[in-house]
Amino acid sequence: MIQATVEKQLADGINMQKPQHPKIETFYITGLTYENREFVFAHEIPITVAWDGEGWIYETGEYGVNGFALDQQEANFAYRQTFDACWDNIACAKDNELAQSAREMKAALNSLVATIVPALPSQNKMSLLTGVR
Repeated sequence: MIQATVEKQLADGINMQKPQHPKIETFYITGLTYENREFVFAHEIPITVAWDGEGWIYETGEYGVNGFALDQQEANFAYRQTFDACWDNIACAKDNELAQSAREMKAALNSLVATIVPALPSQNKMSLLTGVR
């Protein structure tokens, strides 16, 4: 599995400096790592990384997960943190505890995540999106 850090993204052309004009880049990922877990996806999904004039946004609209911050690395972290929280609080919740929109998100997340494996110790502190192309 190819693993890419924010440095890979930077090398591919997303600059952490504040661009003068809106910048949008789309990558396709096959998983992500947050803290001690690696989420391995059943299929690749697009993740859009954009500078909107005020901050960086990482988002996967189909799954309702996004992260926003003034710094690109922080936005990457916020995206992965939000995904992890959505998994714990929505994908693993009982249906009768969720609103209809949350049940739809639960179904989408459960169909996306093929497996969850322990992250390697070296990955625990790194910002990883896996399978970036």
